[in-house]
Amino acid sequence: MSFLVFLIYLLTIAPSVIQIDSGELAAVQLTLGIAHPTGYPLFTILGCLFSLIPLPFTKIFQMNLLAAIYTASAVGIFVTVVKTILDNLDFFNLK
Repeated sequence: MSFLVFLIYLLTIAPSVIQIDSGELAAVQLTLGIAHPTGYPLFTILGCLFSLIPLPFTKIFQMNLLAAIYTASAVGIFVTVVKTILDNLDFFNLK
C-alpha cells in the first residue's frame, strides 16, 4: 500500500514551490532555520540531513520527494495499525 501511495505521489509531485507553507518549510530545512511555531524540529533536522544526500534534483524537488516518503510511510503505518486492530477485535470484546 505504501509503495502505491509513493508512486501516485511521485507521479503528481510538485517540481517547485507551491502555495501555503512549502516554501518556508523547505527553506527552513535547507538552512536549519526556525519555522513558525511550533518550529518542527524533527522535521527540520531530518529534512536537512536528507538535503545533504547528493541526488540529481533541485533542492526544492528533493524536499518534495521527502514529503512523498513521509506520506507513504504514514499511510503504511496507518494501514498496519488499523489491520492489527481489526484482526484482534476479539481481544477488545468485554462481554
